[in-house]
Formats: sequence, C-alpha cells, structure tokens
Amino acid sequence: MSELTRETLQALIDDDEHGLLTPELKPEPVTNAGILANRFEDINAFVDEHQRNPDPNNRDDIGEFQLGHRLQAILDNAEYCASLEHLDRHGLFDTTTTGAGSSIDDLLGGDDPLLDDLLGPSTRGEAEAVDLFDHKHLPPPSKEAPDKVARGRPCKDFHLFKQQFIDCHADLRSGRRQLKTFRNPSNIRKGALYVQRGMLVYVAEIGELTQKSPGLDGRLRCIYENGTESDLLLQSLARGLYDEGKIVTEPVDVTLESFGTPDHMRKGHVYVAQTLSTDHTLTQFEHLHKIGYTTDAVEGRIAGAANEPTFLHAPASLVVTFEMPAEYAKLTETLLHQFFSEVRLDVWFDDGPSPREWFDAPLASIEEAIELIQSGQLAHYRYNPSEQAIELG
Repeated sequence: MSELTRETLQALIDDDEHGLLTPELKPEPVTNAGILANRFEDINAFVDEHQRNPDPNNRDDIGEFQLGHRLQAILDNAEYCASLEHLDRHGLFDTTTTGAGSSIDDLLGGDDPLLDDLLGPSTRGEAEAVDLFDHKHLPPPSKEAPDKVARGRPCKDFHLFKQQFIDCHADLRSGRRQLKTFRNPSNIRKGALYVQRGMLVYVAEIGELTQKSPGLDGRLRCIYENGTESDLLLQSLARGLYDEGKIVTEPVDVTLESFGTPDHMRKGHVYVAQTLSTDHTLTQFEHLHKIGYTTDAVEGRIAGAANEPTFLHAPASLVVTFEMPAEYAKLTETLLHQFFSEVRLDVWFDDGPSPREWFDAPLASIEEAIELIQSGQLAHYRYNPSEQAIELG
C-alpha cells in the first residue's frame, strides 16, 4: 500500500469530477437575526433623529448609553456586521475614514481636523497639551444621589409584631378586613398594613417628611411578616404598591368605633350614579356622575329617577355605593361636592329645584377622593379639571 502523501491527496481531489471529496459548507446562521435587526434599527432611528452615533459614554441618558454599547458590540462582531450590512443606511460599518491600519506617525502627520482641535494650529509637537479629561463642558448629573440605600435585615424585635400579622390574616379570611387598591402615597400612614408582592408589611414608623418631586418623602420603618425589616423611602414603598400592592383596611368594628358609632346605629350610603338620558345636552359630558347620600336602600332611591329633577328627569343606573355611619356619610357627600365644585353641572328646570349633585368627574377620581377623606389627607389635594385627575394642592 502506497503512502498517502500531500501530492497524492491533491491528485485525488483534482480527479474528483463529482465533488465527492469536497465537503458541503453550510453558512452558520446568525442567532436571533430578527431581534438583532430590530435592535440595529433602533440605532438607525437614533442617528436619524440626532445626526450622530449614540455615545456609549453618555451616562446621563441611559437610552443613548445602551444604544452606544449595542453599536460597539455589533462593530466588534464581523458576523453581525455581515448580516446587518443591508440595513446600514448611515455607513456605520464603513471604516475607510477612521484611519484604520495607519501608524501613529501617519496620523500625527496627516491633516485630521480633530487633531488640530486638540493640539492647536501650531506645530503639533510643540503644542500645549490639552486635558482630554476636562469635563467642564458636560452637563451636571441630573439626578440627586440618594442619602442611603434601603436594605432588608432581620427584625430584632419581631416578636412585638408577629401576632399582629397572624390576626390580620384571620381578619382577612373572616371579612373583618378587606384589601383595597392602592392609589396615592397619602394612603401610607403609621400603624397601617399593606400587601407588597404577596407579603404583609406593617409601617411601624414614619420619619420626618420633606417636599420632593412628586410629593412628600421620608424614611419609614417597614416590618415584613417574614421577620425582616427595611428603612424604605415613602415614595419607594408607594411605587411598589402601585405595581402589585394593596391596602389592608382597618377592621370594620374599629372603623365604626372611630366615629363613635355602635353597630346598631343607623347606616348611611354615599352612592355614585350615572344618567341614562339620551339628551345631547347631557351626553356631551364624558364622565357625568351623581354623588349622593341616603339612609335608605340606594336601589329605591334611584327607582323613580325619571320623574325627579334631581336625577335630570331621566332614568339612572347605580355605579358604586359606600356604606358608613349615617352622620359620616353625610359629611363625606358634602366634602366631595366641595372638592369637585369646579366641574359641577349647571342646569335648572322650571318644575323643581336645580340639580346640584351632578359632576363631570371620572369614577376613579371620585373613589380616590373618598380614600383621601378616610385617610384625612383630602385638604392637601385638589381636582385638576383639565387633566381630570387629583393632584397635590
């Protein structure tokens, strides 16, 4: 058997008319090509808008910072560049003008205007050095650094709070307490319970509050039912509750006691209704609601709406009701009428009193105002008709 030499192997390949000895080369596919193309289009869109490449060193704009590093990662990967070349409408992959392959002497001896800016128009070797790290032309950081970062830690006196969490779970199962949607940082108060990410949290202390955007802020002592605690900022806890949190209401009997009202005393209802009128004068209002009060059954109150001027001589439907001690319900109605007075409906009829309980306000704003009344914070807020929202006064 003859020895297989390089020359013998080459002769075999040359005589291979049918390509049997030639392996089939398959191009390696680009992983997630669609995603890569979409991300490169984000870079193109940035260049379209700003007429420059995104700066990977701009930490004041996190969006530009990320795009800059994304572009650099693409430029460093020849396969990415090849797959995106047909999308490169700004010539981002063109390196012919970057001086690639030139020596330092070639660069210093050339006519690059960037070097003139750095070294001056005089002989570059004799020019005064320029501090490349001079940041005097950069804008100052836009965000104030936090005074400290809240961190969870074991609660050393958790035994003082443990029973409270056990009782709260029992109250929720029995209906003595309820879970309500969190709407406003003003709902955070000392001694209250909340649900954050499926875990009960008790606000044991609230430090000194200061006015910061978007509202009052200060350090809290938050005790969690898993035996840990944290000194979160009030606004940080609020953000967590906005996303996936709840307010735990006070027990029903405790709420009644706070008004000096035993269980057997008369109850009242604050109700919100909407008209079913087809009159264009009324249908032009997007959020027309009646805010009323009654000590009777609310369904009976609206049964004869079509015959009453207070219901705009039209049928009405009940939207929501809030049961509470009668005296407190009347006060709540009065406060709501004053709070939404700027959007009160101004109409009158010849056959009866003018309706004064109709307001062009979204239901969500009415419910938020009731929660602010319950927390004692309504006086710090106002209703903005142009934004159709409640804001700090």
